[in-house]
Amino acid sequence: MKTIWRALGVIGLVLIALAVAIGFMVQGDGPNPITDPEAWVTWVRGDPITALLMVVGAAMAGIAAVGALLQMFGPRLMSAIEARRAHDRIRRTVTDEGELTREAMERLKREILDEIRGASGGAPTDATSDNAVVEAAGDIVEHGDAAEIAAARLLADGRFDEGYARLRDDALADERRAADKWRRLGALAFPVNVEVALDAYARAAALDPADVWTHIYLSRLHRASGDLPAARASADTALAAATDPRDKAAALDDLGDIARAEGDLNAARHAYQASLEIAQDLAKRDPKNTEWLRDLSVSHDKLGDIATAEGDLPAARHAYQDGLEIAQDLVDRDPKNTEWLRDLSVSHNKLGDIATAEGDLPAAKNAYQASLEIAQDLVDRDPKNTEWLRDLSVSHNKLGDIATAEGDLPAARHAYQAGLDIAQDLANRDPKKTEWLRDLSVSHDRLGDIARAEGDLPAAKDAYQHSLYIRQDLANRDPKNTEWLRDVSVSHNKLGDIATAEGDLPAAKNAYQASLDIRQELANRDPKNTQWLRDLAISAAKLAQLAEAEGDRAAARAGFLEAERRFREILDISPGHAETRRMAEAAAADAARLAD
Repeated sequence: MKTIWRALGVIGLVLIALAVAIGFMVQGDGPNPITDPEAWVTWVRGDPITALLMVVGAAMAGIAAVGALLQMFGPRLMSAIEARRAHDRIRRTVTDEGELTREAMERLKREILDEIRGASGGAPTDATSDNAVVEAAGDIVEHGDAAEIAAARLLADGRFDEGYARLRDDALADERRAADKWRRLGALAFPVNVEVALDAYARAAALDPADVWTHIYLSRLHRASGDLPAARASADTALAAATDPRDKAAALDDLGDIARAEGDLNAARHAYQASLEIAQDLAKRDPKNTEWLRDLSVSHDKLGDIATAEGDLPAARHAYQDGLEIAQDLVDRDPKNTEWLRDLSVSHNKLGDIATAEGDLPAAKNAYQASLEIAQDLVDRDPKNTEWLRDLSVSHNKLGDIATAEGDLPAARHAYQAGLDIAQDLANRDPKKTEWLRDLSVSHDRLGDIARAEGDLPAAKDAYQHSLYIRQDLANRDPKNTEWLRDVSVSHNKLGDIATAEGDLPAAKNAYQASLDIRQELANRDPKNTQWLRDLAISAAKLAQLAEAEGDRAAARAGFLEAERRFREILDISPGHAETRRMAEAAAADAARLAD
């Protein structure tokens, strides 16, 4: 800045000197000191008083000329000076923060990422979305203009609304770069604010409709907000635009997730299988490519989920085991890679689910404990990472299920309470985050189960009511979401159980009937879905028990026979399901007892 002022001073002196010369020429009397200095000196010696007056007059004329010039060009000059000063202030502030050095740039990026991961309240994240956040933060810090750097500092301070607003205004100001800017904003808001991210990616898609990942993120955001038709439309667009094999696989996975949420297991399986084939082909090309190996592991897990939903436990176990072996291999290569550690944790959980369904509680407990230990280790590394916090909550709940099955109610209550505390904290961060809301409803359900087992019916009823309130709200947001509809049916059943225990048979019947109606609707959508067939059988058995309590033995027997028939349908599909076989035999025994 000092250099600028020195330059301005020199320019000013030159202008004044020029003005003096001009003044002498304007005066017209006596020789000109510029053009004829010797004559001017002689003249001054001969008439010094007149010469002095002429110099003063010339100076006055010169000052007037300078004033006129400043009046004409001064505003522009001062505006340029102020702009330069503002720029220097920005540069100086940046310099004070150290952003002009590589070390300081990395520090600012870390601060942004820490704040975003710690304040997440947007869409569910995975490795791809997390990498997008990292890239967006790096682009802004290293290559961003003054507005983006200012926004980066706001984000690093946790002032998300101001930071996003600054980025949004800057994007609108320059449409030529707007698509990239909207994508950056969307990536940064993706884990924090679904509404902001959805708007950003929608604008990017309008400006750059050929970008595959813009549509993929739009699909995931629509799904997070509960709009499955919009999610499907975006995923279809992404698949149509994809030319890279991995992009195609990502779009197929999203279509599979949407189909699964809609209850169309067949369509989900086809999508996941197509994605798996791409992953296998890529992994064969380069067995050392860890990204492609991870894609393959995820594809195995997704197909395992479908097999589980269909009741094909052997196929599910095989798929999950394949996924776990790849995840373990990757972790062995790099034990510090948190993404691969999380994948391994998830694989343990899934195999624990299969062991639970097969009635092998010790194996299930070992798997869940292995998953929890990894989840706890990850949370210890970064207590603000909401994805890892959610994983830890899920692991607590699963170990609580095992403790419940083993009859250890104090251990179960402790585990469920730990899961609920985390779920409540996450839901408080973003009440619109559907995934976290559902987790909270599950935790309330689990604690209600413990209260009921301990004989505390009022506490159980209160917990179930809290769960139903959350689930009904979710189902109202998207009536096509079969998972949320099923959750509502479960809550009705549990409240029916409480009403039965309290002796309020009419209330119990209304609750059981509400549950049955939902389950019948779901079973009609997919008659081969073993989960829904099992739910339908349970509802039939509950209404049969209620009919027996009311003294209607014929209706009760018919209900138990219907329950047995549904359980047998499941066993035809999945003969190895031990718990289902036990329930079928129990329903048959109840029907036989009422035949006498």
